[in-house]
Amino acid sequence: MLELRQQQKVLSREEQAEVQQEMMKLMKQAVQMQKGLAKVPPGGPQSAGRAASEELENVEGSDGTALGDAILGGEEIGGDEADTGYGPPRALSPAQVRSVAAALEEFPIEKKAREFDSTAADKAGIYVAKHDTEELKEYFVQLRSFYDDAACRGNAVLLWIE
Repeated sequence: MLELRQQQKVLSREEQAEVQQEMMKLMKQAVQMQKGLAKVPPGGPQSAGRAASEELENVEGSDGTALGDAILGGEEIGGDEADTGYGPPRALSPAQVRSVAAALEEFPIEKKAREFDSTAADKAGIYVAKHDTEELKEYFVQLRSFYDDAACRGNAVLLWIE
């Protein structure tokens, strides 16, 4: 949708209906996934946390931490047909959203922004968009605010990269 807005393309009613149907399908899958995550395995909540952590370690792109989950975490939903070029959408449960919000709240953005070295990232083969420090901090504040709001409302989060 963002790509369509950037291209200033207006969808026909049929295209809008198709996009709406796909989003509803993904949301139903997210709800089913959320119900599955709500089940606590034998061994109690600590066991559930370990199981989730072990599962996330196998997710390509996620480092299994709450900070990693902010962009690349969650459970894949929608399958290959929903792949946007960077994998299918992912869903974070409300508990995962709370963990992400807490981790973002503790993240020392001022310090990390000052220490960031884009030249070193380039040399290491890490793609980094060219943004100044203030812009990076503003994007971070927006991300933190998004997760804080979702956590306060008890919401799950649907992630995808285009």
